Amino acid sequence: MIEAYFPRTIEILKALKLISIFEELSAVAATRDDDAFVFFAESLSTHEIILHHESSDLIREIISIEFDKYMLRDTSEKVVEIAQKERIWNTEREVLLTTQKDLLKELDFVMNPFVTIYMSDYKIIWDVTKDEFMLKDNIGQPESEHYYVFQQIDLFDPNQSNILEFPLTQYECYILQLFKELLGFQEALSAFKNIFNYETAEEQQVIETNFRDIINYFIYKKFLVRPE
Repeated sequence: MIEAYFPRTIEILKALKLISIFEELSAVAATRDDDAFVFFAESLSTHEIILHHESSDLIREIISIEFDKYMLRDTSEKVVEIAQKERIWNTEREVLLTTQKDLLKELDFVMNPFVTIYMSDYKIIWDVTKDEFMLKDNIGQPESEHYYVFQQIDLFDPNQSNILEFPLTQYECYILQLFKELLGFQEALSAFKNIFNYETAEEQQVIETNFRDIINYFIYKKFLVRPE
């Protein structure tokens, strides 16, 4: 059960030849009733060998994020609620994606309440182009900034997560964060434009086009939805 929720942790520990620690602690966690995952994550993160390993920060960040993702998983009742919302948002999405851009600019949006933004110091998200985690590439590398989202979906399976992962660029993350509270298209565009030192009308047009493309992508992925 634990293995299903910590695939990245398993991969990095195998690469660093530390997988025996995972196997030892997961076996102990399996004997516990209520707090198996909490016990496992805390025990692994604070294990003496992990704490003193040269890749400790990388290992501990992977454990932390996978535990957070586990904690986002939903009950069957919550999934029913998500499914009800999804039906509404799917209908709205079809309308929004065919709305003329002049009309779209007059609308307000808010971040999907089932979307969570994450930032990490290492590239730990699933690489869809290579169909694998690219964790080994992080070993021995300096920290850098990476952005992504976890999105809860209308799927219930007690043996697997109902959380999808998507990478974000730095600009996409910035824009999505603007909509943590209800915000108008134009207000968000103004805030986005203010981070650039553009000088010409052509440069402004490029920024506005990129912004609209990102908003359309967010609408398509249902990262942004209309207020109820």
